Amino acid sequence: MNTTRGIKNSGFFKFQLGQLDLAVITDGVIEIENIQPMFAPNIEKEKLKNFLDKNRLLEDKLELAGNILLVMNEERNILIDTGSGVLLSPSTGKLIENLK
Repeated sequence: MNTTRGIKNSGFFKFQLGQLDLAVITDGVIEIENIQPMFAPNIEKEKLKNFLDKNRLLEDKLELAGNILLVMNEERNILIDTGSGVLLSPSTGKLIENLK
């Protein structure tokens, strides 16, 4: 059971660090099927399954948030990354929409 499924994301989170205003903006979620061998290649399948179950994560799919940092000050805005567009997953490519 994934406890975050179905929660609406605002697309960004703003916060301050010293004199800087920062925003983490989501580009979407990258879905990776068949978790092994890309992740945890040296862990026995049963141990991985137990870990995922214990942490309420899906057993057959890994969902990774694609987040981009926007640094803002009085002089300029600096976008640290440009996201992946829809190249990695149909559920990515949300950066432009979430920048608005």
